[in-house]
Amino acid sequence: MKKNTMINAALFDFDGTLVNTDTVHFACWNKCLSVYGTSLNDSFYSRHCSGYLTIDIAEKIIRTKPQVSTSIEALAQEKESHYEEWIASKKIPSMPGVREVLIFLR
Repeated sequence: MKKNTMINAALFDFDGTLVNTDTVHFACWNKCLSVYGTSLNDSFYSRHCSGYLTIDIAEKIIRTKPQVSTSIEALAQEKESHYEEWIASKKIPSMPGVREVLIFLR
């Protein structure tokens, strides 16, 4: 006889599981870099930025883009400011299937 199992709790990693903030971070980095006449392409971002700390990304950008004439710390702070503005004013896209899973768990 099969016993029914009740789900009492669900634990999720937020970023990349429930929502896709990668697209937001990508847009924020490019907003920062537009001041210097440059940008990140999808390939560079996925190889060198996605999943890394902001300060490490800023360092990588400054090492590979000589036209970015600011400090690592200043670039990282500027990007975080753009991210905070985005979060305060826009929605973050959810990952596919999240709504259905949350409805099921409710």
